Amino acid sequence: MTAKLTAPRLRPAREYSAREFPNLRRMTDALTAAGYRVTIDLTPAAAQAIERTPEAFLHHELYDRANDEIIIYRRCTQPVCALETRYKLGEGEQIAGYGAAELPETVQLKSVDLERDYPDRLLPFDLFALQQEMERRLAALSGHDRSYLSADHPGSIFCSADPLATYRQFHFLTRLNSQLAGRLAQVRTALEIGSGLGLTSHLLASFLTGAVLSGVENDGIVLDCARELKTRLADEYGQNTDRVAFFQEDLFDLHEVKIEEQDLTIGWFPLFSGMREAATAALLRRLRPGALFFQMISDFPFSSNFPETENGFRRIRVAQAEMMPYKMFERVASPA
Repeated sequence: MTAKLTAPRLRPAREYSAREFPNLRRMTDALTAAGYRVTIDLTPAAAQAIERTPEAFLHHELYDRANDEIIIYRRCTQPVCALETRYKLGEGEQIAGYGAAELPETVQLKSVDLERDYPDRLLPFDLFALQQEMERRLAALSGHDRSYLSADHPGSIFCSADPLATYRQFHFLTRLNSQLAGRLAQVRTALEIGSGLGLTSHLLASFLTGAVLSGVENDGIVLDCARELKTRLADEYGQNTDRVAFFQEDLFDLHEVKIEEQDLTIGWFPLFSGMREAATAALLRRLRPGALFFQMISDFPFSSNFPETENGFRRIRVAQAEMMPYKMFERVASPA
């Protein structure tokens, strides 16, 4: 049974952002720049909560079990509506996409006061806007409409990370009491292989607050864009980028960065056509025992049939696997 309730008036996010909500303005503008159709309607309290805590906007649904508070920021696949509710979720329960005036009887509309820690001013929505701008420039340089093809490295595969998905993954791993949170808090050196525009490195710097992050990229044009993006993040967004550096390196002939010294390595594989699984696994075996390796997006180099155990790696499995990098491993001593 559905009860008809009188809900606070929903207003378009742009109506708020055109006035005194600069953080909300940044998010709506960046979504538009990234090609998203912005149809976000908010109650006044929800707009204020997002303004104080932009992190709240980055999740499908945000709830605090201790206080029985939940805010829904999206229905279906795009953020379209926010409702302030007071509702206790039982095991296996979730709030469906109810309209503003059609809620279960157990749900009562209320104002919400969210005070959560957000580490800095950088938002994935900012990176969305910068990413789109840089990718359009790269595509134009290579004479293509939408994708970048390297003239110097014709076999290279350029595939940008999704800043929002990357944010969600590492938010879960470092802040939501996952089994890896303690390990990641101790990371002091991290390497992004195939760093491209460096989006992941900058996001990781927000979560790995004690780590120095290095990105290696073989294409000089892409690397120039990554360095420009780093400068703009510092100048235009006030982001501290001192712990992030990018290097033009051949993965199989590293000089500036030592893979043996990394506590965490992230790989966007395969980096180029014809890349060999065995050769990549041999490179990763240079990681010291205890180091972590996150295999992003693809089933490479440790595919379902590849013997990672025999190659000196232990698979790490955590709950909510759909929020994780494709696969995660710990380097262990190779068998004799």
